[in-house]
Amino acid sequence: MIHFIQHGLRDCHSHFYGETLGFLQAARELNVGLQVWTHAKCEPEILAACNAKAVFPLQTDGVLDLDPVSAELSSYIVGATAFAGILSKYLTTDISAVDWVFVAYASQNEAYALALWLQTLPSGKRPQVALFCHRPELKWNIGPQREKMSANASFWRFAALIFEKIGIKDRVHVFAPDARLANVLAMASGLQVQTTGIATPYFLTPEQVLEVPKKFDIGLIGEFRSERGSDLVPDLMVELDQQRPGMRYVLQLRTANETGKVRRRLADKGFAGELLLVPSTMLEPAEFARLIPQMRLMVLPYFPDRYRMRSSGVLSECIAYATPCVVPVDTWLGDQVQSGAAAGVVFAEWTSQAICAATLNALDQLNALSDSAKEKMQPWRQQNCARAMLERLV
Repeated sequence: MIHFIQHGLRDCHSHFYGETLGFLQAARELNVGLQVWTHAKCEPEILAACNAKAVFPLQTDGVLDLDPVSAELSSYIVGATAFAGILSKYLTTDISAVDWVFVAYASQNEAYALALWLQTLPSGKRPQVALFCHRPELKWNIGPQREKMSANASFWRFAALIFEKIGIKDRVHVFAPDARLANVLAMASGLQVQTTGIATPYFLTPEQVLEVPKKFDIGLIGEFRSERGSDLVPDLMVELDQQRPGMRYVLQLRTANETGKVRRRLADKGFAGELLLVPSTMLEPAEFARLIPQMRLMVLPYFPDRYRMRSSGVLSECIAYATPCVVPVDTWLGDQVQSGAAAGVVFAEWTSQAICAATLNALDQLNALSDSAKEKMQPWRQQNCARAMLERLV
């Protein structure tokens, strides 16, 4: 049995729900038992669809302390203790050494929580553990070229010392989607860290993707927030509209208030392009998937400093749905373009002007990029899916 912990899953927000559906499908294909555990406030419809149990009181990256001095330590101690308490309450009785506990979005807090729980179990009942880490810790400072960084490794190392003390270090498997991140995590924790793909779900086959008509020129979809370039987007759209009038855009926003502000800002700056506003990020995963291949080009104006070693589910879906992208250089996203795994163009500076120039560059070679994107779909899907990840365990 794999106990699949998706403690951030409350609704259709972000990638949690779609990925969970992908893992359930993969488990059925591999004939492996998989029990899903979610946030305590997970919507009943999701619980029914996933046969899940809603138990965890804290969401992934939940804020427990607003004091910048103590916040990281508070989250580590209080959050991990609560997490460990849930594991003890619900898993201790039936767990065995042949089972797996798989944390889909892990950090130093979840590692410590598992260490606290595992040391309470008899040695013969301790399961194997898989921790998938999609990003560095939030307070780690990574240099622009990713050659230098500063990090407090004590949190990871303390959890690893407990694993070692109770003799389970070789049963703790840490995974990261970026080779640099894997190396940093290994140095921080002293644990072995393996590089792997990400568990992107696919709701359209490659054949279905190729049949989707291209309704829009520029896509700006995914959660609309500062680290994903929300402050730059209106100016970027205006600059693109001035350079290439008549293009069709899709922009995804979160709230009616946000929609009103963006509309007014675009109007004040003279934006005259055709715009479809997706009114909420609360799209069903399959609906979000069907939207992507309708774009001729996806622009991901992400803040590079937050994505140096951090994967992107939206980029993964774009690759799998044959959609070229504009992404920041010296990031995990840029690495996929520059290595040839993704079709697209990179921008070097996090400004609307630089992103506009990269977008125009991509538009000028869009036919070639589109042909390349179609060729990259299948190889990417084979390496970046739930099944490939579960096959690493079973």
